[in-house]
Amino acid sequence: LGPEASSAILKKLPEQEIQKITYEIANISSVTSEQRQTILDEFLEMNKARDYIIEGGIEYARTLLSKALGTQRANDILSKVTEATQQYRPFAIARKADAHQLLNVISYEHPQTIALILCYLQADKAAQVLAELPED
Repeated sequence: LGPEASSAILKKLPEQEIQKITYEIANISSVTSEQRQTILDEFLEMNKARDYIIEGGIEYARTLLSKALGTQRANDILSKVTEATQQYRPFAIARKADAHQLLNVISYEHPQTIALILCYLQADKAAQVLAELPED
């Protein structure tokens, strides 16, 4: 992207992201034009996927991307987009917490509150917590 465009982008990022990017830049010796093109293509695909999700939800995005790129590539892109956006979703801290810690925190909450929290967790973690909750 060059120093001007790169610095303009970095100014808009949170400190944590700047640190991650700086670390990666420091560890890269050189990037070939082919690698650069691959990275830019992937970035554009992920942004298109985000736009599709905003326009019509995840299934709309999946349909459009599948038609444009094939099912496997569409699933790969949507997985990356979903993973990248998870950290900015509500309950991001809960997503990082251990299932047993979550269980201790939410076990005395109303069922609706528990359901709301569980819907923002990874499926396997939500299943773990749900399995350990008392039936009443």
